[in-house]
Parts: sequence; structure tokens; C-alpha cells
Amino acid sequence: MYEFLADYIDWSVTKISNGKKPPEADGFFPMNFMDLRLFANPVKYIRHQRGAKKYLDSIGVVEEIERRSGLIFKSLLIKSISFILAAHKSARSILKRSQPRAVALVCYYHNVNFAYINAAKSLGIPTVDIQHGKQGIYHLMYTHWSQIPEGGYRMLPDFFWNWGENSKINIQKGRNSLDYHQPIALGNHWLINWKKTRDIKPSLTYEKLLDAYSTIVLFSLQQDMENPIPDFVLKVIEETQHSVLWLFRLHPAQKIGNAKVREMLGNLKVNNIEIKESSALPLYQIIEHIDIHLTNWSSVCIEALGFGVKSIIVHANGYDLYEELIKVEQFFFANDSNSLQSAMDKILADTGEVDASTHFLMDMEIIKERTTQLFIHRILSEK
Repeated sequence: MYEFLADYIDWSVTKISNGKKPPEADGFFPMNFMDLRLFANPVKYIRHQRGAKKYLDSIGVVEEIERRSGLIFKSLLIKSISFILAAHKSARSILKRSQPRAVALVCYYHNVNFAYINAAKSLGIPTVDIQHGKQGIYHLMYTHWSQIPEGGYRMLPDFFWNWGENSKINIQKGRNSLDYHQPIALGNHWLINWKKTRDIKPSLTYEKLLDAYSTIVLFSLQQDMENPIPDFVLKVIEETQHSVLWLFRLHPAQKIGNAKVREMLGNLKVNNIEIKESSALPLYQIIEHIDIHLTNWSSVCIEALGFGVKSIIVHANGYDLYEELIKVEQFFFANDSNSLQSAMDKILADTGEVDASTHFLMDMEIIKERTTQLFIHRILSEK
């Protein structure tokens, strides 16, 4: 994305971190780092914390929501509100000093990004969310906005940069206005660039392991699930230990669940499992080598389609999300060892073509035209 827009825009990139500067390998372009503890003023945080608690106590709606849903999130809500308000001044100061023509964010619903969007709106700076995963029909940070206020929401981006038409349509559905928070299909440039350059980090040990098996399966894990790998999947792993290599990729934001995953896999006492390199290497480098993809409901299943790889969904939530794709056998669903083995056999038998055209816009001429319209003729001309 940075390279693609370099012809149009001079970038300034900022990453907020917990006091630790990431290794240089994390970015090939100049990047500014800011300590999260300095970004949100601690004194203001405490002041806003008291105010947020007082306000939520006065309206009582949070207790009612907790009672009906069974979810306890009042303390989390207070922390989030306090952080966003305490960080607003820092974000606004940064934007006033740098005077950007636009602010682009990855995953806009992070508290740091909420603070930036809030500050950008107060300064009249357009904001763009860059798609980082599947924006499905049940993703409440992108869909089911039936009460958009006049002028739009203060902490939602003005534009959404989508990989393709499917995500764009999901955002458009069920809204009372298309004047604010507009989705635009502009492509997945990591996928486009990877297919051109195949920027691979060599790993001889890993490649040697892959060559030792005729069938490679990748399981993309969710974040911190109570039961991250269904029992019937573990059963099939044991049954196929001489013919199938199972790669497990931890969710990049997963913390609590890592130990649980390793314990479950360690209890199998088999040799056809790999997790370390599969969690560290670039995702597309892994997908290029696999025959089958498994997941509970991770959007990696959509990205796998871009490489001609079909997925097997092994959780009921995933079935709800991808029911349409399961019906046309772009994906398969399994809820026991027999249905999983059957789905694996079908995929290996190469049943049907893989169609990723609605998920990923790959036509660079269309992408360039739309990007020019958005960034040059619309956003930049308004400043």
C-alpha cells in the first residue's frame, strides 16, 4: 500500500507500541514510534475514568445490557472511553503539527485509532480504514448501522478501503445513508504484490519438512478460544500422521490461548505437526505451499481462495459466516471426523474451480482509476 501510493502521496507512518521498538524487519519504509504510555496522558486518563464511570452509572444502560447478554464489559468500556479521550490531545497535536491531507489506519476500532479519528474529525481531516481481514455480514464494526446520525459518527472513518466487492457490499447493506463512511473496492495490495514478486524469506528447514509430506494442511487459529482445536480435528491428525503435515498458525493477537494450543497439540504425541515457523513466516508464503486450509472462522479462508486453496470450516460460527460459500463448495463444513476426512478427500480430488474474483479486485487499471478519484480528486482537492 505504501509503495503503491508513493506516486500520489508522501507518507508519514507512526506506530504506537508498549515502550518497545519493533525490529527493523517489521517495516521496509521509514516509521515513527511512540510509547503508548506517553500517548494517553495519565493524569487526563484518571480524570476521564472518573467521568466515564459517573456517566455510565447515571444512565444505567450498561447494567441492563450486561444483564441481558451475560457479558461483563462495563470496566472495559470505561477503560476504552478514558484512553480515547486522554489520547485525543496527543493525536490532535501530532496531526496539527504534521498537517496531513488524510489519515489512513489499519483496523480503525483500536483505541489508538479511535483517538486519531476523533482528532482528525475535529480538524476536518479525511480518514480511511484499510481492510485487514474479512468484513463479513455479522461484523458489527462494519455492518448493521441503521441509525447513522446526520454528519456521520465521530469515530468512524470517512472511507473504507476494501479488498473487493463482497466486503464493500457488506458495509453498504442495511444503512440509512450512503453519504458517510463510504466503502470503496481498491484491492488487497499485499496479495497483488506477493503474486508479482514472491518476497520469500528462505527457511530451508521448513521447506525440507514440507517436502517430506504429500499433503499439507494449514489450520488458522482464532484469538483466545476456550477450545481452539475441535476434538475431531485432533482425532484426524492422529489418523493421518504418516501422510499429512498439519501446520498451525497462531492468531497474531493471541496471548492467553497460545499455551492451550501447544498443550493440546503436545498431548497428541505425533510428529506431523508444525507451529513455530507457520506462525512466524509471512502468511502468503505458507498458503502457497498448502493443499487444504482449516479454520473455525478466520478470514484467512478468504485469502486462501486468492491462491486457489479451498477451506474446511470446523465451527458453527464459521458456518453462519460462510454459509453461501459452503453451499457452492468454495468452502466445506465439518463437525466430526468423518465429515472432515470426506471434505479433505473432496478438496484433494480437485472438485470445481476456485473463484476469488468477488473477494479481491486484482485489475490494476481499475484500482489506479479509483485510487486517483478518491485520493487526488476527492480527498486532496477538499483540503
